[in-house]
Amino acid sequence: MDEHAGEERGRDDRASRDVESLVAWTSNSLETDARPNDPAVDALLRFCYFMITEDFGAGSASSTMLVYFSGVRGLSWPDGREYLRPYRFTPILARFIYCTRLIFLEAVLPRFLHGRISTVHRARHGLLKTLNILRRRYMCDGTLSPMGEFLSLLAYGSALRRSQGPTFHFHWSDDGEVLSWDGTQQLSMNNFRALARNVLDSATSCSARLMYDWEPAYPNLGGIHDRMSNTTPGYSFVQDPDNNLKDAYLDLLLRACVSPVDGLLHTGTHGQGTWDVRAAQAYLDAHDDFLRMLMVLCNLDGGQCARITELSTLEHCNTPSRSRGIYIWGAKICSVTRHHKSRRRTNREFYVARFFSFPVSMLIFQYLVYIRPTVYAILRKCFHRERKDALLFLPLSRGAELRRHCSATPGIPAGLGAQLYRQVSVAITERHVSTVAVPFDRFDDATAAAGDGVAFAWQSGHRPFERHTTYGLDGAFPDQLQPALLQVYAKVSKSWHDFLWRRGTDLRCVDDGAEIDDAADATIHPESLSRKRPYPMSPSSQQLPSKIAKISSGTITDPVDTGVITRLGYSTLLAAGAGEEADGIGDEEPAAQADIPTPSAINRAPPYLVQQAQPAAADVLSDAPLTISPFVYSSQLNLVVCIDCKVAIVAMEAKGHLNHLRHRRIFAPSQRNDILDRILSIPDIIKDQAELQQRVPPLPSTNPIPYIKPPMHDGLGCNQCPYVVRDIRRMQEHCRTEHSWVNDWKKGGDVARRAREQRESRPWRTGVSCQRLCNWGYGNRWFEVSRPEGII
Repeated sequence: MDEHAGEERGRDDRASRDVESLVAWTSNSLETDARPNDPAVDALLRFCYFMITEDFGAGSASSTMLVYFSGVRGLSWPDGREYLRPYRFTPILARFIYCTRLIFLEAVLPRFLHGRISTVHRARHGLLKTLNILRRRYMCDGTLSPMGEFLSLLAYGSALRRSQGPTFHFHWSDDGEVLSWDGTQQLSMNNFRALARNVLDSATSCSARLMYDWEPAYPNLGGIHDRMSNTTPGYSFVQDPDNNLKDAYLDLLLRACVSPVDGLLHTGTHGQGTWDVRAAQAYLDAHDDFLRMLMVLCNLDGGQCARITELSTLEHCNTPSRSRGIYIWGAKICSVTRHHKSRRRTNREFYVARFFSFPVSMLIFQYLVYIRPTVYAILRKCFHRERKDALLFLPLSRGAELRRHCSATPGIPAGLGAQLYRQVSVAITERHVSTVAVPFDRFDDATAAAGDGVAFAWQSGHRPFERHTTYGLDGAFPDQLQPALLQVYAKVSKSWHDFLWRRGTDLRCVDDGAEIDDAADATIHPESLSRKRPYPMSPSSQQLPSKIAKISSGTITDPVDTGVITRLGYSTLLAAGAGEEADGIGDEEPAAQADIPTPSAINRAPPYLVQQAQPAAADVLSDAPLTISPFVYSSQLNLVVCIDCKVAIVAMEAKGHLNHLRHRRIFAPSQRNDILDRILSIPDIIKDQAELQQRVPPLPSTNPIPYIKPPMHDGLGCNQCPYVVRDIRRMQEHCRTEHSWVNDWKKGGDVARRAREQRESRPWRTGVSCQRLCNWGYGNRWFEVSRPEGII
């Protein structure tokens, strides 16, 4: 009992001393501190000060204790058989320099009285004069002191590190699909995309758990007000009064409290609700797990990998000293970081923006609007802890979280942490993202002549010349956060998203306002329909108002953007407004018509849920092709073509295609079923991939197929069969295996001389105009079409 009381008194004494120290510091009082002197601390300070001011013996730096110890720290661990390379030793030197400066300041200008070593606290005046007397002797570069040696070694190590290049040396396979390093470590691009998909699936599942399977309406990010120049403390798009999002979390909190499964409240003995502490703690633990996943996902989806120190300083709202790092710009969520390393080196701001893809943006939006405020409410009400952290990612996640996901994904090498992934992302960008391959002047460091590809260097946290020195990339300096810079970052982020989420993944998520460059970005493969997609619409969730699509007039030979498109939603709206039933819509279920908003309902909706309605043409020609919105039937192909995505699909894949977010927000489930029934009722339509395999490709004299993507004019056509491809390696493989072709060019020899010699005719022709139906399954095969006039 006496021991316990003594411990309590000791803690109280320490707390009172801390309070007194804080008051003394904040009041700028320089009176003698009441803290009792600690002989051990005073002796340690004297010993450390002796080490940092020790003179060189015979002019040798290694004669001093501190420099000798730094040399020991430069040996490899644990056996010490080799010296550390500069990239590993310079951080150790930086720590020595930092600690040496702190010890020097406390010894020369002590904050506290050190009576045991006869050192008094600093005076009120003349501090700089006192400091400079000893600083010039012991703390400057070129002095015969440990600090002078450290500064010299750090400068030399930094220069040597730049000349040695990157830490990892990568090698690509001939087809550019497998990345290798360290001899045995390999990473295929399909496995890399699978890693991103698995992290997204895990984060989506965890978010659904935190949302209690409640799925609010999809926000229209273009309608959310977020002023980037607003530096008011606490401001963010969530707190902006124009968005009405400040109290949106109350719906989730209510669901969490009354949920019959894992609810946060339970009925007490007197029939009143009380907090379930275990359930609340489990919710907080699930929140921490989701935050770790979200940090990894932002690293994977944001493009060039950010340093962990950058993400750990990212703030979701303004603070008195810093601007926030999460913005909504151009109907997209992005993160903006100020790169500390380059700013310390150049004394100029270095802005890095990373735009996130649509599914990741939705996860971030749900977290900031619903989940994080709910966590604060639980801490405040259940645990009586008031917490308002501005940091988005608390110090929860390190490289171990990325390694955990890598271990759970087949085909990913073990030990792929944050540092190695940073190097991998740079290597993938320079190999597969086409913008980087555009040549530019790496010494152009000031003008606007440098292309947009220099933003890839900025995203990795380097100046372009420094990036070229290490990775072979160069450009301008991003020291002004302005719309032009954000547009460049948005462009390079989109290039990364096109690479990351394309073929080989089950994810096909594209923002509604974005233009689809690849058909895979707008199509869900039929084999992936059983997988849980991000944010599926449930009957209990609030339905997003259906968008009013546009109708344009034209004929079957018109381009896609002027073709006749009759959308079910628009026809239903016309029928409801005129008091008549549209043709073919009368048997539609009432639930489908309930999704059509009236003008008054649109005016009452919050600004972030109002979708922009498109104008429609007044007339629909009677000779238009058969249209089953958003599809048009092509009698030439016996397939339906999605007008929006410009892909031809078999009948059984139509419903899966409509499950994509681009169409799912327009058509209710009953409408999708009705569209599928109408497509299946078309006579002689190709229903599955097996029938598509038996389809004979069009003749080479066929005009370009309308509605699908326009033909490419760089194809290679086999002279002996209809085989067409756009990759010379595949054409060579085809000629070798199918036609026993032998390449007359062998490896080695005088390549320049052979290039000047007459070569035998190749068994293929170049400049072939070709199209394909889609980019998956048997529709991924190219076929030749006639070359339009004017194409050379």
